[in-house]
Amino acid sequence: MIDTGGDYDDPTNWREGSELGGSPGTAGSGPVGNIVINEVLSNSDGLLVDAIELHNSGVAAIDIGGWCLSDSSGNFEKYRIPSGTSIPGGGYIVFEESHFNPAAPAPGQVPFGLNGAVGDEVWLMQGEVGGGVTHFVDQVEFGAALSNESFGRWENSEGKAYFSPMTGRTLDPPGPNSGPRIGPELVISEVMYNPPDPDGDGGIDPADLEFIEIHNTSGYPVTLTDWRLRK
Repeated sequence: MIDTGGDYDDPTNWREGSELGGSPGTAGSGPVGNIVINEVLSNSDGLLVDAIELHNSGVAAIDIGGWCLSDSSGNFEKYRIPSGTSIPGGGYIVFEESHFNPAAPAPGQVPFGLNGAVGDEVWLMQGEVGGGVTHFVDQVEFGAALSNESFGRWENSEGKAYFSPMTGRTLDPPGPNSGPRIGPELVISEVMYNPPDPDGDGGIDPADLEFIEIHNTSGYPVTLTDWRLRK
């Protein structure tokens, strides 16, 4: 919580914890730095390889030596970033499959691959070069990916970040994300979430219901078998 002397029932007095194991009885140290998981390529093909990109959104360089990448909350320490690794302010760094899933792992390393067929997750933890992790830094989840299509971090109009398939990869050279891919065939074209009562009878008529409209932008039919809508 933000103020241990404040109102425990006030939602604004709570925030996400970053310390591994929490900080019971204390205010805690707050979120860790400005490092985020910015882009992930999980279904590589041809000459490409799976990759994880980190971004420093701040202005000062940050030393990430000893920090860890993993695909599982069961073991946060699968790949430990080498000592002396830093990301300059506004900069990016890419870790490829040869780093986190090598044929000859370093002592203590647990290789992991990214599952592009069904989806996966990536964890970034702050740790020490000598071992151990101390803080949660970032975590992303993503679904199945098209071949050689990466997922990237994107913010909506309210500044909330989410992970989305992108219009193009921005891993080589690393840089700002290209933006979310929409479609290509189907788009959500209209949503009614607060329907009126057109006839004023107070009853529930077809015209009174919430709805989601899907538009096929292509010139050919698209079968929706096994497609799903979710919040």
